[in-house]
Amino acid sequence: MLDEQGTAIRGLVTDVTLGSPELTGWDIARRAREQDPKMPIIYTTAESADRWAAMGVPDSILIQKPYATAQITTAISQLLNTATP
Repeated sequence: MLDEQGTAIRGLVTDVTLGSPELTGWDIARRAREQDPKMPIIYTTAESADRWAAMGVPDSILIQKPYATAQITTAISQLLNTATP
């Protein structure tokens, strides 16, 4: 999907666990950053946030589940407003 959309995608919100051991949210975020090194990335997870430092891409945000709608909205706004075009 990232390859098909190209620059039409301005940011990525992904769960860390996607139900597939072959493809995780960590993997998708790394691929997105390969295409666009400045792409805003937000991870969500119900698991421990301990792995974020080792697995997450730099300058990303992790939001623990359950989260309020305002939390995800604020995170998206923050990343999109600080991203360079």
